Amino acid sequence: MPIAAQQRGMTLENSLTLIMWNDVLKNLFCSLCGDCIFFRVFQLNLEDTFARCEKYSGKRDISRLFIRIFARRKIIIMALQLKKLYNTFVLSVLAGMMIGFGGTIYLMCSNKIVGATLFSFGLLTIVCQGFALYTGRVGYFRQYGVASLATTILGNLVGTTLVAKAFLLTRHSVDVASVVAPKLADSSWSIFLLSVGCGVMMYLAVDSYRKSRSWLFVILPIVIFILCGFEHSIANMFYLSLAEAWGWDAVRITLIAIVGNGVGSWIINSANFLLKEQGDEQQ
Repeated sequence: MPIAAQQRGMTLENSLTLIMWNDVLKNLFCSLCGDCIFFRVFQLNLEDTFARCEKYSGKRDISRLFIRIFARRKIIIMALQLKKLYNTFVLSVLAGMMIGFGGTIYLMCSNKIVGATLFSFGLLTIVCQGFALYTGRVGYFRQYGVASLATTILGNLVGTTLVAKAFLLTRHSVDVASVVAPKLADSSWSIFLLSVGCGVMMYLAVDSYRKSRSWLFVILPIVIFILCGFEHSIANMFYLSLAEAWGWDAVRITLIAIVGNGVGSWIINSANFLLKEQGDEQQ
């Protein structure tokens, strides 16, 4: 190939690479908080891309270079998304461990009010340290996306299980059977309604802390949901692991509690959104 042609080809590829990096950064910053990153990456907008390519080169046949550059772009975006999910998993494992510590102190306290108050240490640590707890994030579904929430649930399960298995190796013992048995014997409808109530309290705790930065708004909803007997899906994972009671009924109540916690959080989140929209319209 003549030198001039090679230089034109290199110029074209360099131009396409610059375009690729510009789009990568734009998609990254616009979509970093959700799974919509995949949708935006694969939304090619071919006409605009080819128009920009022709601006840098008079050649009409640029499909081969375009495919090479775009494939490189997709790999970079997917790598960034996987790294983000990995970070979420690590943070969710830490959050699960905090819930495990909170559940441990609750079980070891004979006074329910004291135990419920000390349990709030787990969520206080999570919101202050930025750990990833499913019940704290599910109300912001649009921000985090499906893949992030699924990763969070998995990490929370791992974290709670680690604390439960570690506790079983110590000299201490707690009456976790009295906590787990009523849950396993409960009906699906009851578990769902109780988990909706927990979802409401958890969303109020996290959202109120975000707005006020007051630890009081974290502690009170936690104490309320525990004393009311609401179902916290992640705390249940810890209790079930500690009781070594995983089975069909355990999976059943866990899945129902996950859904119920989400519904409770979405109810308050949607109400806040609608009230804010109405306020903006009135102004």
